[in-house]
Amino acid sequence: MIQMSTKKSAGKAMIQTVKADQMSFVTEDQLAVIAKDEETRMTPILVRCGMGRFTCPAQDAAHFVKIIEAEGSDYVRDVSIYSRY
Repeated sequence: MIQMSTKKSAGKAMIQTVKADQMSFVTEDQLAVIAKDEETRMTPILVRCGMGRFTCPAQDAAHFVKIIEAEGSDYVRDVSIYSRY
């Protein structure tokens, strides 16, 4: 018999906390929790920069932010969970 776990994953718990307490804006540490959880690693993340914005999976967001910061022609304003998620 297969048993389904009712335990909430760390990523889902973090998403719930971020949405309720921080209006969906995430810190670097919170993003890491969401990104490493198998259930939430593909959560759409909105990255807003000085000259535009883009969405990407949570698992890739930190990498893209580092590229933007290292390249130096733009800056990251904030990172949040995509509002339609």
